[in-house]
Amino acid sequence: MTSMPPSSIFIDGPVSNLIIPPSFIPADDGDLGNEITRLAGHINAAQYRFLKLLSALIERNAWGGDSGIKSPAHWLNYYFGIALGAAREKVRVALCLNSLPLIDQAFQTGAISYSKVRAMTRSATAENEEFLLRIAKHGTAQHVENLIRKYQRVQRLHSSTEAAGEKRGQGEGGKSKNQHQAREFSSYYDDDGMLVFRGKLAPEEGAVFMKALELALSRLNDKGVPAGTPFAEEIGAAVATASVKQADGLDKRESYAQKRADALLLMAEHSLEAAKNKSGPALNSGDKYQVVVHLELKAQPGEDTGIHTHAWLENGPDLCPETVRRLTCDAALVTAV
Repeated sequence: MTSMPPSSIFIDGPVSNLIIPPSFIPADDGDLGNEITRLAGHINAAQYRFLKLLSALIERNAWGGDSGIKSPAHWLNYYFGIALGAAREKVRVALCLNSLPLIDQAFQTGAISYSKVRAMTRSATAENEEFLLRIAKHGTAQHVENLIRKYQRVQRLHSSTEAAGEKRGQGEGGKSKNQHQAREFSSYYDDDGMLVFRGKLAPEEGAVFMKALELALSRLNDKGVPAGTPFAEEIGAAVATASVKQADGLDKRESYAQKRADALLLMAEHSLEAAKNKSGPALNSGDKYQVVVHLELKAQPGEDTGIHTHAWLENGPDLCPETVRRLTCDAALVTAV
């Protein structure tokens, strides 16, 4: 395969022959539906042939060469404009079809769609492919997706409980231990500089978290400001004014999701305040909860003073000037040049 630009592959192909003039569209609605259905079957069969050719390409290792392409998925991404996630799925399905003769045959005739095949190959085996194929032939793609998702969940719970039961001699204890081990929390800053996070907790731990969130939510006023906060009325009025401008005539109230975000922040602030007031070296250290903001100074010509050009969080995104001014008003400052 040459290293020519991806678009050049299609220039001399028979793409122009696929252009259908308006006269080819059936006038009768029934005939129109039948024609679309027939064409969908052809598309399914073409998808099958595409995947079988892809499987052969992978088996022969003919996708790499000296082009520097990392994987078959990257090959699809470069030459055919298929997104990497979808390309990886095509590679996976192409390789799975070789071990699933019943699904392979049905797909070849165009009887089932690629969407159904993609879902089935996530859990299909020689033992269950006949059952899955019956569901695929008489149900929708959504039915198949739901079935596979629930099937995988049952398998996961069964295997984890069984494995833990062998170690501990009791299934329920194993399930509880598995839930505890599955806890997680991850976060990142998105392109807008917003902190995005997700996590999982065991049921009883999640209940404690939700109870704390409800308590913090109950302590917020209608503007999302904790009751008793200094200048709460002024802050609330400013928030309300901003909400009115942003809403532009729509609902002026903050959404429940926004209030829960405020409640989560209030929980964090209360936790830090409690840690600061308790004894013990681990809780007394300011470094445990200090938020560091970097400010870049630009000297004015002929003056000893400087102005802030921009600011950013430690290992985080840039901050807008209004945020920095608010932080310097109500936070302790530790200046380092």
